[in-house]
Amino acid sequence: MTISSITLPTAETITVFHATDKNGIAGSYFNGKRLGITMPTTLQLYRAVLPKLQNALVQQIEESGVQFDTIVCPPSSGNDAQPYREAILSRWPVIDLTDTFTRVGKMKAQRLETTVDDLVNCEFVHAPNGNEHSIKSILIIDEAIATGKSAAAMIELLRRAGMPADAQVSIAVCSKMT
Repeated sequence: MTISSITLPTAETITVFHATDKNGIAGSYFNGKRLGITMPTTLQLYRAVLPKLQNALVQQIEESGVQFDTIVCPPSSGNDAQPYREAILSRWPVIDLTDTFTRVGKMKAQRLETTVDDLVNCEFVHAPNGNEHSIKSILIIDEAIATGKSAAAMIELLRRAGMPADAQVSIAVCSKMT
């Protein structure tokens, strides 16, 4: 399990917690899914290691000592981040802003032609609930991170809704893609 950082397309550098497995099963599953090739064997293997990955990610966050008062998951039709979100919420009783975000299209953040502005203006919709002003530290939970465009778009929308510019942002993912 690894703690690293990523520089988002907005030039902001943030901490990334990622719980990749030694055999690369999660990465294979997510890459295949993004390409529209879901192999039954890969899905079976991923589901078998999922509890281990959930526990490892929670343990890594806990051991790091990072404090967060809010979590959020990017809106997704696949809900692959859901098990990680549930594992984190079972350990930390924090504000969850996941339901304040929706998607209006089928834009893929990992595509080269997709920009953060595209995601902010055309893809993600955030319905503020009034908690944004009180965020001191937020943990974005996703199944994988490659470019950081989804995270950057969510941060922008939260800041527009009142999240302080100095709020600490971290990301927890199962897999960090390169």
